[in-house]
Amino acid sequence: MIKRIKDYIHNFSIKEKSSRNKKIIRFTIFVGIATIFWFLNALSKDYVTTVSYPVNYEDIPKDKVVTNELPNKLSLEVKGYGFALMRYKITTAFLPITINVTKYSKDNVSDNNVFHSIIHLNEIKNRINKQLSKDIQLIRVSPDTIGLHFSKIIKKRLPIVAKTKVTYSNQFNQCGKITTAPDSVDVYAASVILDTLKHINTEEISFENLNKTVKRNISLEEIKGVRYGRKRLIVTIPVDQFISSEKEVKITVDNLPENKKLVLFPSKVKIKYKVGFKDFKHIDANLFRVSVDYNNTSSLTNILKINLDSYPEAVSNIELSSSNVEYIIEKNE
Repeated sequence: MIKRIKDYIHNFSIKEKSSRNKKIIRFTIFVGIATIFWFLNALSKDYVTTVSYPVNYEDIPKDKVVTNELPNKLSLEVKGYGFALMRYKITTAFLPITINVTKYSKDNVSDNNVFHSIIHLNEIKNRINKQLSKDIQLIRVSPDTIGLHFSKIIKKRLPIVAKTKVTYSNQFNQCGKITTAPDSVDVYAASVILDTLKHINTEEISFENLNKTVKRNISLEEIKGVRYGRKRLIVTIPVDQFISSEKEVKITVDNLPENKKLVLFPSKVKIKYKVGFKDFKHIDANLFRVSVDYNNTSSLTNILKINLDSYPEAVSNIELSSSNVEYIIEKNE
């Protein structure tokens, strides 16, 4: 008997829950349908709204450069049905209008090689209207004018510097200078910009674990208001396998008086270094110069510092076997 009662209660609960779920589903459907009708009704009405319209500029005079910031978007006040406005935003939001600077800019005024001009946007209002849907009425374009400031372009030849970020494989390294071909470029810009430039960088070029010489075609770094005589060039990064070597070099005494003799202990120093395999046989002890300065002698000490004055460009990681040397001073008879 008890089991029958439990089964009845269980079955009743399932039916009650199923009935409640059906009511929720019906309510959700009714709300969805009502929302759709409300949305369709809202879109059928007229609205006035503001939309952003992208703009490009072309035919800037070749002998001048724009020095002020030009707007990249226009603000359009438009009127239309909700359907038309929604369709416009979905289908044509990214179609720009192109403004011919030479054609539309007027009222040129020159002031110390700085030229001022104005683009009256009312003159291109019809062009914008044609690009909009027939169901949309253009009310206002903002801003209604665009001011342009030009500076006369001058030319300057500047060196090119390769911008690199490189790591090398074990026992490999850069051998020699990183070069560009060509090594300089004609730069066209306003004098106020050119005066700040000492060289032109390439775009950054990155390599990891290099173990051979590489050449890459790369662009110059873009600078606002600057044009180049060429846009691309070849960057060469010389790489070689490096080996360890050493040379024994005689220490030179600088500023030694004619009547004096400086005896050094030792008179030579060993120089350890790394050099690329292809340059190894070209490294000679005479290409290194180490010295001490007689003017640094003192009655308080008999030790002088050893200076590394010069060494071959191809070597790196240079170490001297000693940084100091002992001495005695004798008369030169």
